[in-house]
Amino acid sequence: MMHISVCSLGDYDKLVAFLSKHDEPIANSDRERMVITAEISEKFVHRIYSDADIEDGISVWETVSD
Repeated sequence: MMHISVCSLGDYDKLVAFLSKHDEPIANSDRERMVITAEISEKFVHRIYSDADIEDGISVWETVSD
């Protein structure tokens, strides 16, 4: 699972729209904390950086299950 944190509510909304547009399911989202969890590939994370028009930057980290 990839966890993506954004710095503004505008970027949060853009990220949700971007994931939805590309049929990437969101496993969990917390608008108040501006964090989205989705089962996406590292390749798709690079696509977010290049194509999602995020203005204030994002932080991404992965959790690994056993």
